[in-house]
Amino acid sequence: MRFNRSARFLVAAVAAIGFISAGFQTARADDGFMLKQKYKEGDVDKYKMTMSIEGAVSIEVTIVTQETVKKVAMDGTVTVENKVVSSALSVGGNEQPLPGQAAGTITTITYDKAGKVIKREGGGGGRGAAGMMGLAKPNYLPEKALKAGEEYPFEFTEKQGDATQTAKGVIKVVGLEKDSKDLKGASGIKATIKADAVMTGPMGEMKPHTEGTIFVDPDTGKMLLFKANVTGMEIPNLGEAKVAIVRTLVKADPK
Repeated sequence: MRFNRSARFLVAAVAAIGFISAGFQTARADDGFMLKQKYKEGDVDKYKMTMSIEGAVSIEVTIVTQETVKKVAMDGTVTVENKVVSSALSVGGNEQPLPGQAAGTITTITYDKAGKVIKREGGGGGRGAAGMMGLAKPNYLPEKALKAGEEYPFEFTEKQGDATQTAKGVIKVVGLEKDSKDLKGASGIKATIKADAVMTGPMGEMKPHTEGTIFVDPDTGKMLLFKANVTGMEIPNLGEAKVAIVRTLVKADPK
């Protein structure tokens, strides 16, 4: 039972880390790259994320979710539905259900025009796949376009369920990478992220450090790939752990 408790803590912890990976969906601009997604009502996309956790025990989490843009209001408010298509948890090679993230679990998130979460509703709660998949789009994103090579420092505090995270870091736009090996020959806009955070909750405090890379579609602004390494994770019963996260766009809406 102690590993079930650790798994629940892990869901909450990495969901909070999802704040850092959020919002890197980028659109091309004449004078640089805008770090904001242009939502289109009715868009449906499917994402797969894997997390490999190395500590006292090896853990792997796999989640496939379907993201649907339900509403885009005139004032810029956006409502997005996140549905778990499938999920799996492996602890030391033993398969078991991922707590609270069964197939069909739905979380609906409403963002204001700046990307700040206004409301969360549904079975996924504040600590579920929606957060783990980086759907929480925080309000630290710049309003201006960033040129290739330009860095943008950010700092924010976000609350997700019963966990609170304060993060500080730097986003850097690398530029358009053609025929990328990471994208299996496709092209994408590349950016990097470095961030340090302090996360507090009912089960203690952690200070994760995240370094990652993202690729986005230069035309649609949708995230094609996000990969990051996270250190400084102290998980109950498992000790200090290193986390590797990979999130990919499985299927884009043909519209």
